[in-house]
Amino acid sequence: MKNSDQLTPAEQPQETEAEKQAHLHALLSKMRDVMLVTYEATGSAPVTQARPMHVTKLEEDHSLWFMASHDSRKGEQLKHYSGAMVTGQADSRWVSMTGKVEIVRDRATIESMWSKGHEVWFPDGPSDPSVALFHFVPDEAEYWDASGRLGVKYLYEAARALVTGTAARDVKGQHGEVTAK
Repeated sequence: MKNSDQLTPAEQPQETEAEKQAHLHALLSKMRDVMLVTYEATGSAPVTQARPMHVTKLEEDHSLWFMASHDSRKGEQLKHYSGAMVTGQADSRWVSMTGKVEIVRDRATIESMWSKGHEVWFPDGPSDPSVALFHFVPDEAEYWDASGRLGVKYLYEAARALVTGTAARDVKGQHGEVTAK
């Protein structure tokens, strides 16, 4: 049996789908703010616009809720095209997700997710008629994690590659691609 130094990149151990799902959720739980990217059709090609958004709630299926104004530029963009992207970073961890956003204006749902911090944008509280929830549901996600032991393993692998003149091998758990649950 080969030891891990003798394995080709294709033979290196990989995370299972369940491990990837759990890893993605753990990474997202560390990201209180992310970038929401929406699309606006201008001319012959769509233009993207990114802006920071505070995560109001993270669901088990990796979907994210944001509190925002439905009549904002991002709200208007999402009314025309619901496709969006979310990117996030926390320390040595990165996530990129593509999916769709639904604008939710149900007062009971808004009130259930309301917190004092939302008054920064909506001083009149959850009854403000412009308040809405943007529910981002991912189709696909990709992550990179160079934190903790994964970061140490990566540094070891990078050093090994430089010393031996070979390409670095993947570190199990450092990178993953996930499809929606």
